[in-house]
Amino acid sequence: MAHPVRLALLNALRNGERGVGDLAEAIGAPQPLVSQHLAVLRNQGLLRNRRSGSEVHYSIAYPKMIQACDLLREVLFEHLRHQEELSRRVEPDRGMESEAHGQGEGLPRT
Repeated sequence: MAHPVRLALLNALRNGERGVGDLAEAIGAPQPLVSQHLAVLRNQGLLRNRRSGSEVHYSIAYPKMIQACDLLREVLFEHLRHQEELSRRVEPDRGMESEAHGQGEGLPRT
């Protein structure tokens, strides 16, 4: 499920059923690639499909899955923000550590 095309497809389907051609256009990917990834998601039981003439329409099998993906996305962004915050705290400490060892920029070496 973690493949970027699959995530894009799930996101494109969050508001309801769509045809393969429409999905391909929505995510900007070739239709054969989209069909391949839709089949994987369908075989995993994450999507439902319905035929209408020659067109195949897909929808999300479990709408709560979108909520779970949104929650996971929020958690990952929080984690990234936390990592960035930690990185900012560590960088000034590294600068002071270098200066304490006589390795600070612009300081004369003895």
